[in-house]
Amino acid sequence: MAVDDPPRALPALFTPRSVAVVGASGNAASPFARPLRNLIRHGFDGEVVPVNPKYAEIDGLRCVPSLRDVPVDVDLVIVLTPAAHVIETIEQAAEVGAGAAVVCSSGFAETGATGRHLQAALAAAGTRTGLRILGPNSQGLVFGPGRLAATFTAGLAGELAPRGAAYVGQSGAIGGCVLDNAREYGLPVAAWVSTGNQADVDAIEVAGLLLSHERIDSVMCYLETTPHGPAYVELAERARQAGKPLVVLRSGRSDAGRRANVSHTGATIGPTLAFELASARHGVILADDPHEMLLGAQSARAHRAPRGGRIGIVTTSGGAGAVAADHCERAGLRVPAFSAGLRAGIAADIPAFGAAANPVDLTAQVLSDASRVSRICATVAGSAEVDAVLFIATMVTGEDAKALAGDLAATIAATDKPIVTVWLAGDLNTGDIRRVFGDAGLPVFRRVPDAIGVLRRLHDAASAPGAPPDGTSTARIVLPVCRGAKPQGPPETIVEGESLALFDALGIGRPRGALARTPDEADQAARELADDGGGRVVLKLQSPAIPHKSDVGAVRPNVPLGEVRAVFRELMEIGERLAPGAVRGVLVQAVAPPGPEFLIGVVGSADGFPPVLSLGVGGTETDLHDERVHTLLPLDRQEALRLIGRLRAARLLLAGFRGRPAVDADALAEMIVKVGELCGAIGDRLLELEINPVRVYPEGGGALALDFLLRRRPEPAAPPTLRSTP
Repeated sequence: MAVDDPPRALPALFTPRSVAVVGASGNAASPFARPLRNLIRHGFDGEVVPVNPKYAEIDGLRCVPSLRDVPVDVDLVIVLTPAAHVIETIEQAAEVGAGAAVVCSSGFAETGATGRHLQAALAAAGTRTGLRILGPNSQGLVFGPGRLAATFTAGLAGELAPRGAAYVGQSGAIGGCVLDNAREYGLPVAAWVSTGNQADVDAIEVAGLLLSHERIDSVMCYLETTPHGPAYVELAERARQAGKPLVVLRSGRSDAGRRANVSHTGATIGPTLAFELASARHGVILADDPHEMLLGAQSARAHRAPRGGRIGIVTTSGGAGAVAADHCERAGLRVPAFSAGLRAGIAADIPAFGAAANPVDLTAQVLSDASRVSRICATVAGSAEVDAVLFIATMVTGEDAKALAGDLAATIAATDKPIVTVWLAGDLNTGDIRRVFGDAGLPVFRRVPDAIGVLRRLHDAASAPGAPPDGTSTARIVLPVCRGAKPQGPPETIVEGESLALFDALGIGRPRGALARTPDEADQAARELADDGGGRVVLKLQSPAIPHKSDVGAVRPNVPLGEVRAVFRELMEIGERLAPGAVRGVLVQAVAPPGPEFLIGVVGSADGFPPVLSLGVGGTETDLHDERVHTLLPLDRQEALRLIGRLRAARLLLAGFRGRPAVDADALAEMIVKVGELCGAIGDRLLELEINPVRVYPEGGGALALDFLLRRRPEPAAPPTLRSTP
């Protein structure tokens, strides 16, 4: 794309030749006076026409009563009218040939049911006319390369940046804070877009368009709704391939946050775990607040990502170094002890009462010579013993501080590894320092945890695994059909006793067993299986309405052959009492040898994201331990082994604990992969799947699935219609 080319899919929105401002105000105190004034003040070189029947002239420009009276062809319309008149304005805009509209008006989905109906009608009007709509409830957009400032945000000040970062977000207020603070951080924002309620154009589409522009070098996104999975993953992969950082702040991850978003933009918030895992897999830098989003974007633009998690700490205060080391450890970063050779190289530049170990304590005595500080930072960064350097200045102010800032900024620019700077002093004493770093395009942090958090995020993004395996399976998997299942209706539930053939087809180990529906069937099955359990068997009630059978006494281990009929009847009575009409029989199983137990669970895809697989401690202690690790499907054996290694309980079991033999991690990993294959065969119909417990035996002993539950959506009567963005 040439430097001055617009994002091609929405040229009328980003580089219009003319802009009509409908509802422009002549009242300087009104926010709706700002779009017209911003267009004029920032030098938009196309035609600008205010539209309002109340005025003959606004800000020296002739004002016309309606869009039909605009004397030039209109590309972009800014809509500032009350909500009740917006659809009429959209239809007029299409009538005069406009390509896009920015609807700043509020009073739509964020206000409740009536507003949602009005927003649906607005979206329909856009579809019917072909007009692209940004908003409603948008604060507009800024596009520096085109000198376009079509916004009423109070955050816009100074000159438009011709190149730099882009911000795209649903909240104009959050966006205004980002735009305002970016100047203080020295982060140029060349594009800024408030997507509002997203009746048509959404944040992911806009971010993708801006990502392609030569003058955009990074993208920040603020999201209040879970984006469509494939579009989001494509955006993340494109950003990674282009070498342009993608930093995302996602609100609505808590119940309170979801309620706030519904009242703010009318958004319906879905589960976020798949979104977070997809972000981690594809190298997105996730932020927790706007401040962190800005720091993450600026740091990612300014520094090469650390290739590992080893941090060298250099500070003017031993206490600050100790605090930083503690924060690094909590963040999962390491502060390695330096070798004797590296310590000797550092010691030559610091007083004898300093410390050349890691953290390095320079003491305040070296501050009179800025080159010594920079030289030590460069020495540490040049070592093969660290992946990044954290420099902390404590109460360093005045001319010495300004000289140090300039020298350090030059050193950072010339160093391959990131050197991240924290300046611990009040804002009144550090304005010059921050300007020096800002002019160099470098972040300077006010807090140690902020700097370490950003280092951790840069490291995670750089080490993201990327695209997953294709997940195809060579095995032909035939899924059981539930008795009485219909093409449409409630979700289908498949219990363990109905899945024995399925396990065998996948090669998932299980105890021998058979589903019995009468006492005679149970007795016959028990006699065939009892030899495996020393003359005893296990009986388990099978009902989709009773997922936790042990809690209600519906699992009976070690049942002698002579008691099988009686236990069968007891279990059926429990089933009819707790789940009348929903009992599918009793599973009779051979007794499995004891061993450590795990849980494998999968939650089906939501919002277009892949299913999420979870691994945890299984059996009756699942809720007691409450530790699970998660990944996206599909996955391969190596990813399955990494997942196992992240589970604290598994790490003890893998190495052998208190004389116990190590468990067969390869067998557990193989079962995880096969569960992934099964989920791939089920596809979008998968709601949830759980194998609990999975009993794993010593190395070479394999693993057995001891219980199973699968819930899937019924087969649709017709293929679903997918919404696509033009």
